[in-house]
Amino acid sequence: MGLNMDIILPKYIIDSSSLINLKDRYPSDVFTGAWIKMEELLNKKVVASTIEVFHEISSQEDDVAELAKKYKENFLPIDIDVQAKVKEILTKHAALIDLNKRRFDADVFVIATAIVCRATVVTDELKGTIKIPDVCEKMQVPCIGLLAMLRSEGLHI
Repeated sequence: MGLNMDIILPKYIIDSSSLINLKDRYPSDVFTGAWIKMEELLNKKVVASTIEVFHEISSQEDDVAELAKKYKENFLPIDIDVQAKVKEILTKHAALIDLNKRRFDADVFVIATAIVCRATVVTDELKGTIKIPDVCEKMQVPCIGLLAMLRSEGLHI
C-alpha cells in the first residue's frame, strides 16, 4: 500500500463473517437502514476489505455477493506491504491457517491489511483457539464487531 497520500485509507477492514452476518442477522428487506449505512460507508471508502474476502463471498448468489460485486474496488489487492505483514503474522500465529484447505482463509489477509492501512478490523468471529479477535488482541490491532461498527458510524433504525 505504501501509504500514498492520494489514496484514501479505510477506517475499517471487514471480514467475511461480518458481511455474512449482515445478510443473516440484518436482512435487507427488514433492516434497510443497515444496508443503506453499509453502502454509504463503502461508497465513502470508510469500509474496505481484502480481495481474499471478495473471493470468499462473491461466488454466492445473495445480497452480500451483489454488494461485494458493486463495490469490488473496496476489496484491496495483496501488495508487498500486506504480504510482509502476512508473513510476520503467520510467523507468530501459524495456527491461523489450515494447511489442509485448498486455499487460505482470508483471516490473515484481513489482519495484515488492517495493520498496513492502520484500520480497525471488523469481524463477528468469537474469540477461540486462534481466531481473528485473538490475533488482533495479541498484535494490538483494534477489532470490533459489525454491530459496534454500525453504532459507531451512527446507524439508527
